[in-house]
Amino acid sequence: MNSKSTGDTFRDYILSMLKSKFPDAYTEGKVAWKNADIVFSMMELGKRIKVAVECKNYNRSLNTSDFSKILSDYQLALDNNDINLLLIVSNRHVEAASRQYIEKARNLRFMTVTELESWLVGLAPYIQALAEEFAADEIHEYYVEGRFEAVEGTAFDNVQAWINSPLTDDTGLAILGGYGLGKSSLAKRVASEQALRYLRAPECERLPILLPLGQVVHETELAGLFGKHFTSRYSLEGYSYKTLMQLNVAGRLLIILDGFDEMKHAMTEHDFRANFREFNKLRAPNAKVLLLGRPNAFTSESSNLLIRGLSRLGDQSFFNSDFPPWKERKLSFFNREEQEVFLDGFLKCKSSELSDKNIRVNRIAEVINDIDDDILQRPVQTRIVGLLAADPNYTFKGISRFQLYNDFVQEVIQRDQEKRARSYIPAADRHRFLCNLAWWSWTKPGIQGTFLREEVPNSLLDGLSDGQAIDYQAKRTEYLISSLTEEKDSNFLYFAHRSFHEFLVASHITSLSKISPVSLSDLNLALNEDVIGFLRESREQNYLDFIYSVLNDEQGLSIRSGIIELLSSSTSLVELIYKKSVSEITSRDVFIVWNSEQNNEHSEEFRLWLGKIITSGQNNSSAAAGFVYLEIIYDMPDAASMIPVEFISRSWERMLSGLNSDSSEFYDEKLNEDAQPLIIQNERFGAIGEILRKQTRKIRLLTGDWVLINAKEIHSILNRWLKTLGFVGLPGNKRIRLIEIPCEFIEKNINQTNVKQFRSIYDRKGDEFILAPSMLHAKKQTSLKTQTKKRMTSSTNSANET
Repeated sequence: MNSKSTGDTFRDYILSMLKSKFPDAYTEGKVAWKNADIVFSMMELGKRIKVAVECKNYNRSLNTSDFSKILSDYQLALDNNDINLLLIVSNRHVEAASRQYIEKARNLRFMTVTELESWLVGLAPYIQALAEEFAADEIHEYYVEGRFEAVEGTAFDNVQAWINSPLTDDTGLAILGGYGLGKSSLAKRVASEQALRYLRAPECERLPILLPLGQVVHETELAGLFGKHFTSRYSLEGYSYKTLMQLNVAGRLLIILDGFDEMKHAMTEHDFRANFREFNKLRAPNAKVLLLGRPNAFTSESSNLLIRGLSRLGDQSFFNSDFPPWKERKLSFFNREEQEVFLDGFLKCKSSELSDKNIRVNRIAEVINDIDDDILQRPVQTRIVGLLAADPNYTFKGISRFQLYNDFVQEVIQRDQEKRARSYIPAADRHRFLCNLAWWSWTKPGIQGTFLREEVPNSLLDGLSDGQAIDYQAKRTEYLISSLTEEKDSNFLYFAHRSFHEFLVASHITSLSKISPVSLSDLNLALNEDVIGFLRESREQNYLDFIYSVLNDEQGLSIRSGIIELLSSSTSLVELIYKKSVSEITSRDVFIVWNSEQNNEHSEEFRLWLGKIITSGQNNSSAAAGFVYLEIIYDMPDAASMIPVEFISRSWERMLSGLNSDSSEFYDEKLNEDAQPLIIQNERFGAIGEILRKQTRKIRLLTGDWVLINAKEIHSILNRWLKTLGFVGLPGNKRIRLIEIPCEFIEKNINQTNVKQFRSIYDRKGDEFILAPSMLHAKKQTSLKTQTKKRMTSSTNSANET
């Protein structure tokens, strides 16, 4: 048998356990002539009974003879009612024959120490249910073991190694991970496995407790946390919090606290820290406490304190004894192999049509090839893709990314809504906040998409449900925790993936019911290729009408090509522009239609429309039309093409129809007849006049007359002109040879009234076309007349003085 000191230690442990539930328990109680190891009283059917306890820590199992001898020692006490019941507690199980002897003895009970623990704490039904929970959930059919960053082996195996670690100070393990990385699934997996092990060998294994913190959000003390969980979800007889804590101190529990970020709901930072103080009370020597949640529940300061145990005073950091550090692990993303394994198990579980392994392999290959790898890195996202892939007729080719991402976001929000702590805030409000946050962080000054939680303005939460938050800080934190944000070092938050950020920016834009010039300016800068891609796939049109109306009112606003490209996606808007009269067409209209037509190989109808604008449109719109014509020429650089002829012909028709009928007032006597400028009305000159004046030349050959145009320089003139109108990001100069155009081609493409005028201009001596806008030439003439008048006045004054 064991030594007396070992026996006393065993007895003292039994005493501490009994005393946690029965405060009057004491040792060496005198009953008749016998000193019992422990004596305590308890209520049974309304009557208090007295129990004597014998503690037997033998290196063998008790047999029938042992029970008979112990019972005979207490028989007198039982007969005299000094005690009502004798309880024998041993460290080992007994054989069936001994069990039969015990059951026949009316006042005798037997328990192993683990059976006593289970009876005292009252968790037997709970442990049985926990053991079955993971297997009862379909997730076990496609569960893929996660991994920790920079740690060998699976997350589950690493947790098991930590549970079995003999180090008395290795008491806390914090597993951190963003949304959808499988934290709760890992918690359930560990808890169920530990429950199974405990049921198989309770004397060797820890009793597991899985506490979803989001379900007990309003409790701040440990007794309330555990009590509310067990009494609300399980019907337990005899549950004792004190006994539970005694088991924890004895190193008999594995406590799993899942979702501390959900507990942050409706709490101030002070309350959150107070809760961690409670968690740390569980971390007695030999205890094992597993903590899981999203890191963005913390500020940088609170993360250092609550997880790493570091406080800061001035520039110095020090370990705070009130907050012992947790061993910290971060869950990794799925790699390609894990994605395929997950999809294989999921499709096998979800679709009878994909039960054949070869069919599944082919289906998974389709998914992997057609879906961005970034989307499949998180188990929750892979599951959403799997739900779609389970339908063999569903194709991912050509699927709208907007719809796919919208499904993702709705699923994430729905998962949060299923958590009791988060159900107080409507899903629509969470979605609206996500869009507001995405837009604000995308357009704010500084690094795009990265922000401090303290920077998030109150206005993003205006009109949104408070849930049960007690102040603005708690409300902001709750909305941030349930968002798609992650946390970097130094308290910087960012969206979990840039593509989600871009999608939410696009969602915000499509939801706009009005747009101010200021917000349009932000929109102008916010658009990139991916945001535009999401917008074009959204099939929303109303917001485009708002943008277009503001653009018409704000002609001086700088516009990037993204806005134009976006507006060009609206077929109704393009049709509206086509129906406008030529005089109403704006330069922006030209670019909108051009973007819509670029996939139509520059149809003849489109070029005819451009030609009309060059001939009769406003100066600015004709410049835009000319620019587009140049782009078309670059796309079709064949010198024999009639496209350059169309452009130059329409340009000349514009100038010739704008010739001043009376040029006598602009006549310069110092110039010969051939050098006199042809004066063009200001409203007809513009950029097109500059082109014909500066970048076209006459070529006189034996075979006929030609016009030479410098397409590259013409492009530069138009580009500079359009920049002054606020267009940003237009294509720059391109390499292209000079283009020669026969005069007869030009004359065939202008009306007969203008042919004669064109021929007379061409027949003048010199290689240039001498054109000038009336206003510019009038100013020059006025300046010359003023200078002459001044000289004449000066001469008269001098003569008078003489």
